Amino acid sequence: MKWRYLARRLVGIILLSLSALFLLTSAYGFSVSKSATDYVTGTFILLISAALLVTSMWVLRVPLLRRIATKLQLLSSDPANIPNLGTQDTNPPAIEIEPLERLFSILESYPTYRFSDIQEKWLPNSGGVYVIYDIRGGALYVGRTGNLYRRIRLQHFSGERDYSSFRSLLMDKLRITKEDEVTNYLRTCKFRFILLPDENQQKDLEHYTKIRLKPFINN
Repeated sequence: MKWRYLARRLVGIILLSLSALFLLTSAYGFSVSKSATDYVTGTFILLISAALLVTSMWVLRVPLLRRIATKLQLLSSDPANIPNLGTQDTNPPAIEIEPLERLFSILESYPTYRFSDIQEKWLPNSGGVYVIYDIRGGALYVGRTGNLYRRIRLQHFSGERDYSSFRSLLMDKLRITKEDEVTNYLRTCKFRFILLPDENQQKDLEHYTKIRLKPFINN
């Protein structure tokens, strides 16, 4: 994974350099402009510089731009337009009478999904309990949320430690210092979830699952 990190850095620096070059060219063009055509050309070059700057920031994963993108995704995500990952029913029947062991068995029976495939998949915007597993299949983390898409994809996988307790704990446990290394580590991991609309059931099942699985991060 190290070569990918270095390649991305190199591409980002090249794009940033091109952005600076186009910006200087645009500034010089404005300073010597004598006609409307010159101003139009200078404006076009300035737009190219801005596009290259934004692209380089995205490639270099500048925190500010990533936070803005995350907020835009949260604002634009519509539960009615987001298909579910897997085959679970988004409106499961009432299960208040089922004991925690039964719910735990249902959770364990559901398939696991790879974080490496998460960019091509969509998670439901529904609440539930989830488990994250390491490459060997051991439980890393057990959590609950009112929005699986936002928590697992945007915060845990694409977010930063300041906005994800899981990423923060994982970095401390594994002594990782860079966000990129956490994301690359998660690409080797898997997760599964169960849809539970009731917050009390979420709390009870999360606690029970922690007892049963003894996750490495938040046991």
